[in-house]
Amino acid sequence: MFSERIDDGTRRDPEQYFKRYNGKVPDRGGCRKDSMGTRERLQTFRASWAELTNRTLERHGHQARVDHRRYRDRGIERDPEKHLGPIDARRLSLENREALRAHRQTQQDISHAQQRVSQLDITASLQAAIQERDARAELTELLQVGRAEARQEYAAWKAEQERLALERERSQARREFKDWQHEHAREHALPEPKRQRELDTPHDLERDNDLGR
Repeated sequence: MFSERIDDGTRRDPEQYFKRYNGKVPDRGGCRKDSMGTRERLQTFRASWAELTNRTLERHGHQARVDHRRYRDRGIERDPEKHLGPIDARRLSLENREALRAHRQTQQDISHAQQRVSQLDITASLQAAIQERDARAELTELLQVGRAEARQEYAAWKAEQERLALERERSQARREFKDWQHEHAREHALPEPKRQRELDTPHDLERDNDLGR
């Protein structure tokens, strides 16, 4: 048995418990019903109710199962059937009852077939997703290997460029040193008077002329 009544702690006999709730004087009325408040709470409650029902069916050996989800969420292309209720159901003739049972059985068979097709679609989609995941993982691994090789090649190229730059600096320094040696040797190879005269400043030359040189 299932009831939407909420036990508020007030003691009531079974007859009063299911009476209409009295908001002004709760002791005189029955327990208030829980409207679930939000759609999320309602869906959570329906899911828990379906789970408990299916456990009970399985425990007692029944193959039937209930599903709280909408037809659309279950992959079933079918409009919900209008609820007749016990009074309208009793008003149906025997012929109409048999027709209704046959219609429901046909709709149930179609629903089962649609669910099997939906499961196949899900399986195919899952396999495609797994293949795509594996391909992405392989591509990522190749990219990582390629990046590592590229970093190694760049490091080797950079080291070679630094070596060449250092070699160019050394060659330039050797050329400059040789030029300096050549110039130094040429200066020391000049005759002594001429070299001395080239080394004298203009002031020294004027002083020598004054002294009669």
